Amino acid sequence: MSLPPLSAPPSHRWRFSDFLLVWLAGFVTSLVGTAIGIAVGLGGSITELTTAIPPELLFWVALPSQFFGMLLALAWVSQRRGSGSFTTDYGFSVQVRDLWYILLGMLLLVALGLAITPLAELLGADETPQVATEAISLATDVPTQIMIVLTVAVATPIVEELTFRGLLLRYLEERMTPRLAMVISAALFGVFHMLGVTGTAGAIVAVIQTFLAGLVLAYVTQRSGTLSRAILIHCGFNLITILVLFFIPDLAV
Repeated sequence: MSLPPLSAPPSHRWRFSDFLLVWLAGFVTSLVGTAIGIAVGLGGSITELTTAIPPELLFWVALPSQFFGMLLALAWVSQRRGSGSFTTDYGFSVQVRDLWYILLGMLLLVALGLAITPLAELLGADETPQVATEAISLATDVPTQIMIVLTVAVATPIVEELTFRGLLLRYLEERMTPRLAMVISAALFGVFHMLGVTGTAGAIVAVIQTFLAGLVLAYVTQRSGTLSRAILIHCGFNLITILVLFFIPDLAV
């Protein structure tokens, strides 16, 4: 079965360096934002930051700064090599008729969690899987919890789908078959999600889980030709994680 091409015109020749640039821009702006946050007293001492990142620093400063840098880089790439439109160049859209895919994302997380649990137990991956996960469970004030929902369940899916399925997947599809592009983009999605993971066992579990999720996200993107369904699946995937950690924080320890 042949898959429909993505909507970006063939004349858009993305480069792998564009993908790396987006992540570098996010890393730099996150560092700058974090430094400013610490300077104004949001992060506590450097010693305290080596053990845990306060939710206020992570979700009010670090992640928004990272997403700002990544979006700026995506806009620069779009202007330099594309049409200047996120919709045309990356397939960015969110359709109301696709909202039910949020539920599909929630079910996907549950299914992957059940499938990965035996491996996690075998590897002894009982530690907190990600720094962000622990920070979410520590947030108790309503404004920060609202900010967590906005950054993790809204901003993260949009920025990561623009980067991995909008830019990277399209770059790969210009150079190989759609299925191989899907696998490689999912593998890189998994590898990049090793960042912030605690322990070797936790990293292995995180890579496998996000690789499988990346396959689903790439597949629905290829089938639809836009990012709408992938963004909403990603939203549901992240949203159920947040809700569980808000109401059952013991799962993070």
